[in-house]
Amino acid sequence: ILSRYLASRRQHCSVLGIDVSRGMISLAQENTSSFSNVAVERGCWIDDLEADARFDCIIIKNSLHLLPRIEERLKALRRVCHRSTKIVVCETVSPNEKCRQFIEGLFDILKSKQLKKQFFMAETFYDKLRQCGLQRVTAPVLVRQVLDPTIWLDAKSSHRNQASQAKRYIRAAISNQNIRNAMEIVLDAQGSPRQMLRLQQIEILQFASEKSMPLDASSAFSK
Repeated sequence: ILSRYLASRRQHCSVLGIDVSRGMISLAQENTSSFSNVAVERGCWIDDLEADARFDCIIIKNSLHLLPRIEERLKALRRVCHRSTKIVVCETVSPNEKCRQFIEGLFDILKSKQLKKQFFMAETFYDKLRQCGLQRVTAPVLVRQVLDPTIWLDAKSSHRNQASQAKRYIRAAISNQNIRNAMEIVLDAQGSPRQMLRLQQIEILQFASEKSMPLDASSAFSK
């Protein structure tokens, strides 16, 4: 969807979409087949970019939590940036430390921590990005989304017992008023969770300028 949106709004630009999932690549190719300014490739958005490529804008959406070594991987992006490159990062964050621990415990029950290796907190997320040499261009944006945890758990669980255990975990967690209020958890008449907050933090960043970085993308392959 993002590749299609960018291609339609910025028809004079070239758009490159990268994902490791074959299913997502097939879907993206289908959704962008009518656009001549879009390329979709399967691979790693850090390791598989061409060494001489320079991008005007790089969008990283809900991917950082998959990385075990964020600083090392993000610093590698510098090689495909020029001095004006903007990096847009969108990630799910927790409102506070108690909520971060709650979410980490929930993923532990779902046995999904092999996919979600990082559990970010809104207050300290930018500090991690700054340690990679990135600086804010504008103030961050926090997007509040309300999801139905029952639907989400059924999709994430590998079997029914796992989903039931996760729902019991949520019911137990709301005895902590901090978690219940911050995560906006609501139960239905039967005591099943029906509402929970998902908080997304959007940062617009760029690397601190270095003399070795190209001024722009005019002398290199650019997307």
